[in-house]
This record gives sequence, C-alpha cells and structure tokens, in this order.
Amino acid sequence: MTKTTRVLLTLSLTLVLVSFTPFALGDDPKTQSQTDTQQEPSVMGDLKSVDADTKTLVVTTSDGTDMQFAYNETTEIVGAQGTIEGLSANAGSKVKVFYKEEDGKKTATRIKVKDAKTDS
Repeated sequence: MTKTTRVLLTLSLTLVLVSFTPFALGDDPKTQSQTDTQQEPSVMGDLKSVDADTKTLVVTTSDGTDMQFAYNETTEIVGAQGTIEGLSANAGSKVKVFYKEEDGKKTATRIKVKDAKTDS
C-alpha cells in the first residue's frame, strides 16, 4: 500500500468511527433535544387553563403569578397523552414549560406534565 492510500484509509475509518460515536455512547436525538431545551428559560407551576381557540395556556407559579404562553404545532407535550386535549384535561396539574420569548410574547417549545401517578 502506498502512503497516500494508508492515510486515506485511516481518515475514512476515523470518520466512520466518529460518526457512530453518539450511538455507542447511548446519545440519541431526544437527549440532544433535552439538552437544547435545558438552555431555554422555563417555569414550573400549576396548569390553570388551556384555550384551544387562541392556542394559549396559563400557568400559575408558586408565587401566585399567572404566566401566559402561546403554543403551536411544534410545541412538544410530554405526558398528558402528548396532546393538547390531554393537556386540557390535566388542568391543576404541575407542569414545566420551556419557552422562547420574542417581542414580549412567550411561546412554549416544550410542556412537561408531572403525572402524580408516575412522578414523585
């Protein structure tokens, strides 16, 4: 083998190994999504209401402040069957809302419902 061929073969093998590293370490896109989400601001509180017509929800924080968030088709819902309908049925439940704020409007990117039956 020529030196150039060995170098190219070594580089190719290294590239293949590096591309499979996330799978070997157990990383998955969902974990990456959670890491990205952790960098966003979030608020915890009780789900007060969900308005499907205006696509908004209200969360009451521990200090009694009501915070309103918009949601859209890209908002991820964890728990509550993963749907807005399921979320609506869980009024009063503890939730954690990750959001982005633009022009003074808070838009939920992820809503995690704490299910009293499975979470402690």
